[in-house]
Amino acid sequence: MKRILILAAACAVLAGCTQTPGKGNLAVIGLLPAAGIVKTNDTQVGTVVVAATIPEGAFDLGEVDGTSCKNSLLDPAPTEAKTLIQLKQKAANLGAAGVAAVKYDKGGLSYVTNCWSTVRATGRAFR
Repeated sequence: MKRILILAAACAVLAGCTQTPGKGNLAVIGLLPAAGIVKTNDTQVGTVVVAATIPEGAFDLGEVDGTSCKNSLLDPAPTEAKTLIQLKQKAANLGAAGVAAVKYDKGGLSYVTNCWSTVRATGRAFR
């Protein structure tokens, strides 16, 4: 009986780690439904520029962040490019013309985000 329970528990754990590629929390391009990013608009993302600092006379809209996550065996590895797409989409959602002072942070296992590995970016949105 104990063996059956152990085997059932092991199967449940393994089943929870498998997903269809591109169907995880972040899919292929780094989407994060929990953060309100369920799809990206290429036109909006393309208009958001990345700058080293907030330009003189621009209005600081606050900090934005993005996270690229590998949360299943079949998901692609997280990348800075995927994270930047999400960061720019969040900035576009605020009506920003750009993001400045973008910093990247690579992380390992995270129980908070349910990820095996992550890349997180933060920056300041401006208009």
